[in-house]
Amino acid sequence: MTTKISNFLLDCLLWILFLLVLIPVVHLQNGKNPFYWFPPDNFDIISRKMDLANPDNCVTMSETDLRLPPTALSQLPRYNQILLQQWFSNRSKLLHLHNLALNRAFFYSYIQQRLDGPVVDPPFLPSFLYYYLSAAADVSSGPNVMNASAVLMDTNTTYANWYGLKVINRTLPLFGPTARRLDNWNDENNFLRVPTNKTIKASLFFMDDKRKI
Repeated sequence: MTTKISNFLLDCLLWILFLLVLIPVVHLQNGKNPFYWFPPDNFDIISRKMDLANPDNCVTMSETDLRLPPTALSQLPRYNQILLQQWFSNRSKLLHLHNLALNRAFFYSYIQQRLDGPVVDPPFLPSFLYYYLSAAADVSSGPNVMNASAVLMDTNTTYANWYGLKVINRTLPLFGPTARRLDNWNDENNFLRVPTNKTIKASLFFMDDKRKI
């Protein structure tokens, strides 16, 4: 009797060990996580594209792989439809970003067309420093909205490529004043070690065939 009970317990133990080995194998064959049976959504598409692209292979990837699909973000603002529809409450930051981009585009277009004169106007054109201050103002205007702003010029230009003042419009191969919000939690004057979102770094994005600053 004792021998039969021992054999029964041994068989049960072997079956349990077999199931413990079989279940993970079957699970790994069906999916990589317990939510594999969920249908993919836009978040999965965005996450997959961001995981595939890196600084080493982005040059060889196609433009389709580097662009998100138009449906990745709903309720994209358009300047001629803002007042014609109701907006979700979580789209306020997106609207601010949209309005700020239009504001800067209209301003630069106006100021450069207004001052595109032959002799008198060049001293009044926006200087390099103005571009830096403008980008920093864009970032500081939205503490919880924008983390970076830049004005990227065409090749060998400092102003618009249609500018009539050709003499002063040939400077750097690629010129792009940039402002970024920095994480200042580890600054020596930040005693609480809490990010304040008030540190902005203005830098020059200049790139040619050999160097990048």
